[in-house]
Amino acid sequence: KKTMQQDIDFSNNSWLDVANGALALISADLLQSLGGEGTIESKYIHVLMPKALEQVYSILPLDDISQWVQLTRSTGGANIGSSYSYAYDLPKRCATVREVKTEPGDSEFQVVKNAVLSDAEAVNIRYISLPSTPEDMPYYAKSLMITLLASMLAGPISHDATMVSTLKADYQSQLGNCLAFRKLTRHSDSYMDTGKEWN
Repeated sequence: KKTMQQDIDFSNNSWLDVANGALALISADLLQSLGGEGTIESKYIHVLMPKALEQVYSILPLDDISQWVQLTRSTGGANIGSSYSYAYDLPKRCATVREVKTEPGDSEFQVVKNAVLSDAEAVNIRYISLPSTPEDMPYYAKSLMITLLASMLAGPISHDATMVSTLKADYQSQLGNCLAFRKLTRHSDSYMDTGKEWN
């Protein structure tokens, strides 16, 4: 499973509002910038913010920001030990693969780390791209990330078990609302309807 640590540029203060939004929820000191501060708040933000982003982007469908792309066949061939003939490289900022279409259409495939393995002559995917800045995130995903990050920060910074519990419950409630809305608006071409097995 790939880490998103490298996908948040802490030298760019565009993520500062997210960090301070989470810190404000636990009544902690706010940051003036994300780069080079030696405060306890800054240290925990640098460690926990990528984890919060990863969790939100791995659990939400985010179909409203999905995009289609035809994958490029890897020059290195298929993975060692794979029974498939080809490996198709996933986009560098791919967070989640939502749907796979192969040519021919009945070709089997397997989604692995950084690639789709298949005997198909061509592979197209619908995927979610990692945000470069918070402006790339849907509002509901950013709000969910702030609440999740606050729940992660509350223990080590505020040392308040009740606050941790309350924020976790708030996060689960928000997440439940997002997923329930997704079920009401889900299109029939979702990967959940394809009958394919995912790994």
